[in-house]
This record gives sequence, structure tokens and C-alpha cells, in this order.
Amino acid sequence: MSGGPPRRGGVGRTHHIRPPTAPSAAPPSAAPPGAVAVPHQAQPSSIVQPVHPVARPTYQEARPHHSPASSGGTGEKSPSPTSSDRLGRDGRRRDRINRRDPPSPPVLSSAPRDLTTSPIMTRVPAPGMREAMPPIGTLSLVSPAARCISDEEMSTRPVKFHQRKTGSQGQAVKVIANYVEIHSNWDAFVALFDVQFQPDEPNRKLRREFVEQLLRRENIVAPSFVYNGRNMIFMRVAAAALLQRATHQMTFARGGEAQGVTCLITLARMVKSGEPEIDQFLNNMKNHWLQDILQLAMLGRSHYDPSAVIKVLEGNARIHLWPGFETSFANYDGGKLFNVDARFKVIRDTTMAMEIQEQIRQALRNRMNQQEAQYAAAEAMVGIIVITKYSDKPRTYRVMGLDFTKNVEYKFLKGTQETTLRAYFQTKYGITIKDASQPLILAEETGQARFKVPGQDRKLYLVPELCHPTGLTDEMRANFRLMKTMAEHTLQPPENRRVKTEDFMAKLLSHPDVEKFTDSWQLGFANDLMTVNARQMQPVALQQGYKKFSYQLPRADWGMDLRSGKFHVEFRNPQGIFFAYPADAGRLAYQFLEEMKLVGRPMGWNPPETERYEYDNDRNIVSEIRKRCHERISLVIVMLQTKHKGRYDEIKYLLCKELPVLSQCVVRKTLENQKNLKTVATKIAMQIGCKLGGAPWALDVSRFNQRANIMFLGVDTFHDSGAKGGTRAAVAVVGTMDTASTMYVSRAFFQNARQEIGDQLANCVGYMLEEYKATSKEKRYPDTVIFYRDGVGAGQLKAVCDNEVCAIEQAIKAKSATTLMAFVVVTKRHNTRFMVESGKEMQNPNPGVVVDEGVTKPNRMDFYIVAQSVRQGTVSPTYYNVIYDSTLLTVDQIQQLTYAQCCMYFNWTGPVKVPAPCQYAHKLAFLIGQSIHDSPSEEMSNFLYYL
Repeated sequence: MSGGPPRRGGVGRTHHIRPPTAPSAAPPSAAPPGAVAVPHQAQPSSIVQPVHPVARPTYQEARPHHSPASSGGTGEKSPSPTSSDRLGRDGRRRDRINRRDPPSPPVLSSAPRDLTTSPIMTRVPAPGMREAMPPIGTLSLVSPAARCISDEEMSTRPVKFHQRKTGSQGQAVKVIANYVEIHSNWDAFVALFDVQFQPDEPNRKLRREFVEQLLRRENIVAPSFVYNGRNMIFMRVAAAALLQRATHQMTFARGGEAQGVTCLITLARMVKSGEPEIDQFLNNMKNHWLQDILQLAMLGRSHYDPSAVIKVLEGNARIHLWPGFETSFANYDGGKLFNVDARFKVIRDTTMAMEIQEQIRQALRNRMNQQEAQYAAAEAMVGIIVITKYSDKPRTYRVMGLDFTKNVEYKFLKGTQETTLRAYFQTKYGITIKDASQPLILAEETGQARFKVPGQDRKLYLVPELCHPTGLTDEMRANFRLMKTMAEHTLQPPENRRVKTEDFMAKLLSHPDVEKFTDSWQLGFANDLMTVNARQMQPVALQQGYKKFSYQLPRADWGMDLRSGKFHVEFRNPQGIFFAYPADAGRLAYQFLEEMKLVGRPMGWNPPETERYEYDNDRNIVSEIRKRCHERISLVIVMLQTKHKGRYDEIKYLLCKELPVLSQCVVRKTLENQKNLKTVATKIAMQIGCKLGGAPWALDVSRFNQRANIMFLGVDTFHDSGAKGGTRAAVAVVGTMDTASTMYVSRAFFQNARQEIGDQLANCVGYMLEEYKATSKEKRYPDTVIFYRDGVGAGQLKAVCDNEVCAIEQAIKAKSATTLMAFVVVTKRHNTRFMVESGKEMQNPNPGVVVDEGVTKPNRMDFYIVAQSVRQGTVSPTYYNVIYDSTLLTVDQIQQLTYAQCCMYFNWTGPVKVPAPCQYAHKLAFLIGQSIHDSPSEEMSNFLYYL
């Protein structure tokens, strides 16, 4: 620890060691609960850390959305609800809405107050530096001070949809959403206080204790207030009226330190309904309920129950599943809603010490020396999320490297006494560390825990023997039995999801301490999950040649309609084929080629004589392809002996970058099942036909009641696994060259960390507009461009609006002044689920259900579409947010065209989750980020070579 003994209550609960640095006069940094702070010094060069550390954002960028609130205490008395008010364990919520009128807030005068000295989300100046503030009785209701706007608060609703943003076409249906309606009167009901500590107190537990003591001195106790754990206090107006001044402070002594900590709270303003601070207040209160009352472990934004662990054992794989929920309060078109979605935390039943030892043994077997083996082990460990369970609250960390120069005998100062890691864990937790030679893990806290103190380095040391890796390895994902067993628990059908959600709400709302909060704050929850109005869109009309067809609900599959028909757009057969396969698989290779001819003939498959190559060692494949591929070879087929990623990457790099030739790889095991050989050959034949420029079906645009030529563009990103530290991502853009969506053009580039991609996207769009003009019969640009932007992470929406939309609009206007554009952000990962009632149970909605009210945002033109048909679990709809629209399309046309594009992914004879251009862009970005690690040859841009 830098300068001085450890703090009482902060270090006393610590369990990890921070990498040492040179001593300084700065205040001691606080480790998380259960961690031990050690003297800081420069990171030793012996630490094996093959990636660069992630840059730390500033304090303003890092303010948390959800923080645990203060705990305990009894507040202002209110009548306890009767037993009939509680939510029963039978899963049916009884009325929990307090029928009494909410208490009237104190009468506040209209005298103005200057809040510039204490704006919300900023620090208050030190005592003596600020102007004198009037008492609370002279405060008036004022607007919030300037602050950073989150994605949820941004208003992206286009002007044309200000009056109406819902569609009308389709059959009306009712769906059940995993939301609970909230009833309360929030007008002028919450007083917001700003909190400051002088000097800054990094330990959350001590901050909460100081705040509670200060307010207890003023006769204010929980549940009359909620502290977010950092710099804000939410207080009932009735309780705030007890304070005689706008500013209160109190100095607390810390053990071993001569200087105390001054806690200063200042009334900032009154918060009204609809303001984002209300959502933050509710989520802080909710986190307090789940963590401190229900004793759930908060990891990220979810809360898990370690006591209800599910053990999955399959062969050598041992997995522990922690069940839990991700919950949040937010404002929607249907009012204030509480979202509840089931979650599972996957923890491997092994330790990081065992993982490191296995990696070193494997490296030594590959004839590496000890130093090389250690580096290989560290490289394999980097990026893994580990969890520690020995402290009062489980915590997760991201591995940054390994330090083989230190072990558990490493000495540090605990208070004024020197001790070792081994002795510390034995004394504090009663844990005996067995392996004295294991290296230490250099890690950093995950998520927003890294940013608790501005500018503080949150890297620390962990003991491998006490850490458990989370998530699944590639080997586990390839274990069919393991994944099937896990799916029985994690993929919950709609009825099970409903029951678990209602049981969770019953357990939460029936707890006496939670009831005190809800009664005190006049907070009521609806009786049942929310019912939302939805519409069932008509099945998408498709065509193959002159034959028009659709599909039947609920399965939504048209594979039988394509079995005996030619491609709608015929592909050009290759001039020459090169086929490489293992030397001992000659008979299997012959059977595969014959089956390909048989099933491919109706599609138009008429290949020339195949040039074959039998290899004894797959290391020779790349050199042999480079040697034998001449101008007549336009298709390379490789049968791989195993799923060897390195070999696959070499082949794809060669044939997509150096020697641009269409290629198809297939694993030998896939072809060895004779019963499925015909099915596999049919799918591969269709895939090869699409890569050669064919289209098995087309979109019938006659139903959409519009004559405009439309180009659909899709964008997605994928992290480049070859870039150190995850500092680069592959960006792929795919666009249609006709309204029927049968021809595609693609472009790709790389995005560095924190780099805006508007200019590169604009260049890609300009290139595709020229390609569209050259391809179209009329030799003109499209009338309308619909741009689907996938891969937008949290906090990136403003950058997309400010940078990408403007750049793309300018690129389009530079080519054609009459071309109009709609920009749609596509989100696959969210917490919304839909179910429909079928008799006494719930089931998944049919494909084509659209929801554009109730659970949508009032400041957006947004909607959900259930596109795909699922057989396991509860279907997850796709969320669409139209942030720009200058087209003449109606809401119904945008929704119908979006759903229609979900049916144009040629690798699946059914609708997929996102529009086809987005799915193609994902496949291309994945191929580049995982295998090629370079921009592909432009000669391949007119082919679907990434299928």
C-alpha cells in the first residue's frame, strides 16, 4: 500500500494483491472486499502479459448505471399490508398497489436557486469554496443540470413518426411480455442529494456507513432514503423536509490515520416522473433488495443464487450453473415497467491452477522449453473471466497475464506487520493453499467495478488455486451431450420461464423488508405479467423461377419447395475443381462427389472432371493448393481430417487473400454418417451454388405495394482474434444489387479501438451504389436505401447518430440527389421475451409477430419482430430502432420489408433472426476476424464466398 497503514474496514475485507508500484503521497487505494492492497511499483518485466492493457475511460464515462443501495434500518412508519396484499407462492400476484393517496410533498416557495455550484453528476467543491445555499424551504423545482446523455435517454425518433409510430396491417394478437407494470405517483416525490467525500473514500462499505451515520444524526433512516453507493442520495420529500439546511457534513475517523474523512451532502434538486434519475433511483433500490435482502450475488448487471447451483456432469466436463435474473426499471410507451429475464452463470468445476498446469504440460509435450511453455500458458489464459468465491460476495476478474516470479510466499504489509499470501488466507478465511510454487495471476476487475475511483489502477494479483474459470471452452461446445444436458436447464420453454419469473416476483415482494420499502415509497406492482398488443404479419411471398410459394405456420420452412427445383438465378458451373482429401478416405471422397452430382443435378450442378489430391499430412494442403491451382481452377473443395482451426485459417487466408478462388471446407466426420450423407451433400451443393453466384429463391416484391427500387445494406462487426488486446475489429458491409435480393456485393475493413468508421462506411456505400447502377437494367441508382446497422454496443448509439448516419447520407447525396435513406439499428441481445397463451400454458409466438407499442421506447421509432421459429427455449425477438428516415415508406412497409429480408438468407430454408444483409455481414466479419485477419481480395466481393 502506498504510504501508511491499511484502512479499517477496507483492507480488512480484502483478498487479492495488487501489483506493486513506487510509494507516493497519494491516499491508499482500496481493494475490493476480500482483497489485499500491496505497495505499488512499476509492473515487473517478468510478468508474462502478451496483450496490451485496456485503456481506462475517464470518470465521467465510467459512471455506473446500477449500484447497490444502502441497507438496513427502519424508516417512517406506514400501515403493514395484510396477507391478502402479498404475492402468493402459487404464482399469482395479488394486489400490491397501495390504495391510499400518496402524501403531499412539502410546500416549496418559488424563490430561485443557483445550482451551478452543484450540478448533478459532478463533484461538489470543498467546504469554504462554495456559495452559501438557502434552506430547503426556499428551493424551487428546476430542470436537471447538463450531464452526459445515455443511449436510453437519446431521442432518435425521426420527425415523420412524431405523430404515429405504430403499424396497422396484420392480424391482431395478444402477447405476454416479461415485464411488470409499476404504479406510483412520482411527481415532485423524490429529492436528489449530491454526495462528496473529502478526501475521496474508495471503499463502498465505508461510504455507506458514513452516509447512514450522517443521516441518522438528522433523524433520517432507511427506507426513507436510497444511497447509490457513490455520489447520489434519493430521499422522500417528506424526509427531506426534516433537514433544516441544504448542506450537511460530518467528519469520520479512519483507523490508523490522523486525518479523517468528511462526508458532505447537498440538496441538488427535486426529481419528477420521467426523468432518468428516477430509473437510477429505482434500480439502486432494486439492487439493495436483491443483494442485501435476498442475499443474491451481483455479477455484472445480473443477480445469481449460488445456493441453488445446478451441477452438470458429462464425461470429463464438469459445469456449475448459477441460476439468476437480470432486472431493470425503465420508462416505456406503456409507462414505468420492471423487466425480469432469467440468466445462468456458467462456472467450470476446476481451478485456474489446474488450467495453467495443463497448458504448460501440453506445451512441453510440443517440445517447448520451460520459458516458452510459460509464455504459451499465459497467452492461453489471457482474456478468461475468473470468479472467486471465498469472500462475502463472489467477484469476477479478467485475466491480463501471469507472473511466474511470484508465488503464494510473496510478502506484503498488512497494517504494520509483514505477512505472506499463504498466511493471510489461512488466518482470514481458514484456507490452506496447497501449491506453494504456483504463479500469480495479474487481473483486473470486470465491468464497472474497474472505475470506482477515477484514475486508480484496478489491476491486482490472484491466487490461481482459489480462482475458477467461467464460460465454456471450444472443446466443451463441441461436446454434443454436454450441450444437450446444459440446454435442458438454460433453454427454458415459455411456461417454465413464466413460472420462474412469477416465483421470483413472489419471493421478492413478499419479503417484509421489501414491503417496508414499497409501502414507504408508495410503489405498487401489477398483478400479472404485462399483456401487449401485437400483430401477426402475413407469411413472406417467395418465388423460384415462375413458381411462387410461401410457408406454413408455425414451422416456417420451405425446404420441401426447393428440393426438386432449379435455382431462381442460375449459377455458373466452375471451369475446374480441385478436391483435396485424406489418403485413407478415398472411398468416402468418391461417395461424396457422386452424391453431390445426384442431388445437385436438379439445381443445375454440372461440374467438370475433378482434379483430386490425396494428402498424408494436412500440413501439405496449402502448399499443394498453391502449386496446383491454375487459371482453370475456380473451386477448391477440402476435406479436413479434423476441426483444426489453424489449418482452416491457412486455407481460407490463401484462397481469400493471396490466391482468390472460391472454396468449400468440410470435416471428414460430417461425411462419415452414411444416413445423413444425402442431406449433407444437398446442403453443400446449395451452398456451393450460392458461392458461384446463384440464388435458390427470390423475394416476391409484388405484395409490398410500392414500385421503388430498394437496396438493402447490412453492417456487422467482429473482434479480430489476431489483434493483441482486442484493439481491432473487422467491419463487414453487404448490400443487395436488386430489390428481389438475389445478388450481393460485399466490402470489409478494420476498425481500431475508439476509431469512428463513418468515412469508411461512406466509401463502402458509394462503391455499392456504383455497383448497383452498373448491375441494374435501367443503369440508375436505387430509389431507396435501407441501412441495417448491427454490432452497436452499449454507449455507441450517439457515435452512430453523429458520425455514421451523416457520413452515409452525404455519400448517397453525392451519388444521387433523389435516393432516400432509412437507417435502422439492429439489436439481437436484449432482455425482452414474448409468449402467447395456448390453453393453460404459454408457447412461443409464430414467426412474423411484430410488437411496436407497450414495451417500446417513447423517444424512439422502434419495434420488435419475432422472425425465426424455435423448437427449444423461449424465442428472443430482434429489436429495431429507426434513427433516421427520409424515405416515403410507411411504418407497415418498413416492418414488412424488414421481416421479408429475414427470409433471404440462402444458407437456411427458413427465416433467420436478423435481415439477410446483416447475417451475411456477420458471416463475413466472423471469417475475417477469426481466420483471415486481413482484408480479402476485392476479386471476391461479388460472391458469397463467406457462407
